[in-house]
Amino acid sequence: MTRIGGLDFLKNNGARRVRNDQPRPWLIEEGNEVIVEEVREELLNYERSREHWAGIDVLSARPPVDWPWWPRRFVDGKNVGRTVAWLQTREGFPVPVRLAEIGAAALIDQAGLLRREYEAVERVVSLAVEGFPWDEVESFAAALGEHDLRLLPCHPSPMSYSFEQMRRAVQNRMQEEMDLLMRRALACNLQLPTLVDGRLEPCVGAFDQDSAPIVGLIKTHARVYLPSRELPLLYELEPGQRTPAFCIGGKLPLVTWYLRLNPLGSELPYWGLVRLEISRSFYEGFIGGDPRYIDYLSHIIYSYRCKNHSYGRAAISIYPIQRVEETLEALFTPNEMLVQRFYRYTNI
Repeated sequence: MTRIGGLDFLKNNGARRVRNDQPRPWLIEEGNEVIVEEVREELLNYERSREHWAGIDVLSARPPVDWPWWPRRFVDGKNVGRTVAWLQTREGFPVPVRLAEIGAAALIDQAGLLRREYEAVERVVSLAVEGFPWDEVESFAAALGEHDLRLLPCHPSPMSYSFEQMRRAVQNRMQEEMDLLMRRALACNLQLPTLVDGRLEPCVGAFDQDSAPIVGLIKTHARVYLPSRELPLLYELEPGQRTPAFCIGGKLPLVTWYLRLNPLGSELPYWGLVRLEISRSFYEGFIGGDPRYIDYLSHIIYSYRCKNHSYGRAAISIYPIQRVEETLEALFTPNEMLVQRFYRYTNI
């Protein structure tokens, strides 16, 4: 029997369209609840002993004009896509098909003007390939390449009959690929102090954690790295206040703290809160553990806060990162246009 190859792979395996893939709430990265992750006492007592914890005002901590650690580069990534179809293996496992455009960009501050230093954008398709003949998968990948689409094979371990678990595995595969583009954007210039939108751990290997002045800005909070007893302090921070710094980290030991950018108002307790993190070895080695570095950096981030309230994420965004996001958005194809092209290419 002759197998149908190329773009007929999906149709030949009974793929069906998914017309409505609702996005998750932007505040929480995964699941429906914020996870409170306890930090060991000795790591919590890093800048101040726990009994002396209080909000620290950074509004008056104005850094000198010639302060050498002023962020000059801004790096962000973008991952826009959705589940467009699903099919089944011969064993009955559901296989979501996700189509997305991923990218990363870096802007550099040159005399007060933000200029693009690096950009990379790719259109990608991902699905679990276990259970399908490999020659069909290869033929499908080659045919996608003719339409400027790249196949990202996903290998869930183990395969699952839960559609949600399979969907999450494919989504994570695309996130890993976007993280790779972010690492490339970061690594192209490590001389200047750089602010990265997101956690630093996915960027391990792209910079020297002992000497590179790299700062992570985390805007969404799937995990809160504080004991429950300290959460009231977090909720009560005023704009321009931060928590004392403490330590977290797995393969990358970090110094981290929370900073409130905007008033709480009537919104959720985490409204306007961001978390900043730096390599612990950089802070203790290059900076000598000087808390003024944390105060100065927090002051700068607060001064960069987004003042365009029509922007949906203004409460947790800073202007330079917003500009990087806008740069990437200008390079992206409208998602629905990309989806309709995909349906036309694959005839599903």
